[in-house]
Amino acid sequence: AAARLRAVDASIGAGQRVRLRGTLRGGFVPGRGKVVDLQAFDGGRWRTFATTRSRGRRFSASYRFSGAARGTYPMRARVRPDGAYPFALGYSPVVRVRVG
Repeated sequence: AAARLRAVDASIGAGQRVRLRGTLRGGFVPGRGKVVDLQAFDGGRWRTFATTRSRGRRFSASYRFSGAARGTYPMRARVRPDGAYPFALGYSPVVRVRVG
């Protein structure tokens, strides 16, 4: 499974919300959509901060950073396999969101 991900606003202020949009790549998407995990690299590992369901091939989510957050945060989408989605585990390319 593969996906594309983009940040609507790649640079935001502390305490603001980043909006993320993406698409599933590949041919088949189940009629009820596909669950997509959104992850950020924090503390030396990838952490899931939101889970959303696609509508067809498209998905979206948002995340509000704390007022103390500063820096650049790498984010990606993770698409897990399941019985209704015949693809192996896949990830989107990393997008970077600047907070400050």
